[in-house]
Amino acid sequence: MPRVSVCMPAYNAERTIREAILSVLGQETVPLEVVVCDDGSHDGTLALVEGMAKGDARIRLLTNGSNCGISRTRNRLLAESRGEFVAWLDADDLA
Repeated sequence: MPRVSVCMPAYNAERTIREAILSVLGQETVPLEVVVCDDGSHDGTLALVEGMAKGDARIRLLTNGSNCGISRTRNRLLAESRGEFVAWLDADDLA
């Protein structure tokens, strides 16, 4: 079970999300998971994160069927997180 869940909402973040996820995975201080929720992106965000998740069990991908907005997406991420603690990171930020 992860100690920290890093929750990351994503919408059309293909250009930045790979580096954001890698910046989290580079943190080796505690067991963690990265929970990404794709909020109906129209670019390659979903496929990119799917590929990353196949190669690393610490990455979990959730998808909204359509764009639900940031508030609903964040609430879903919070409900789906498994860690004792939750950290937020936007898809265009670095940890």
